[in-house]
Formats: sequence, C-alpha cells, structure tokens
Amino acid sequence: MTQTSTQLGGDPASIRAVATWFRDILAPRVKEAASVAAHILNERLDAWEDAAARAFAEQLRAGHRKAEELAEAIKKRADLLDEIANT
Repeated sequence: MTQTSTQLGGDPASIRAVATWFRDILAPRVKEAASVAAHILNERLDAWEDAAARAFAEQLRAGHRKAEELAEAIKKRADLLDEIANT
C-alpha cells in the first residue's frame, strides 16, 4: 500500500482565523444551547407530567448530550486547524 501526501492549501492566517472562530464563537454558542436545554430539563418540566412530557424530555436530553459533544468536537477541530496552519 502506498502512502499519499495530502496538503491543505490556504493562507495560514486564514486557517487560524477559522480556528479562532470555531473556538471563540461557534463552540461557546453551541455550549450555550446545551445549557439552555439543561436548564429546561432541570427547571421547567416539573409541572408537565404526561406521556408527551416524558417523550419531550427524552428528546431534549438526547439533544443536550449531542450539543455538548458537538461543542467539544468543534474545539478539537479548532486545535487541528491550528496544527495545520502551523505546519
């Protein structure tokens, strides 16, 4: 099996700018959405106790977990972009 070299073109400063935007803007906004979901789960669903409420809470919990995971993935991608820009 042969190894291929892949080069990502582009201005390093532009790549770093995208990494900064991922880290400083996008990830915190996704994290904020996750926090809102957690707040709703913890503070706002206690008066709603039927099957629809349980289904909604289950979906919201799943969305909360996915948003948390997405925020972390965005931060990791920002770090990777910085590495790319520095090579």
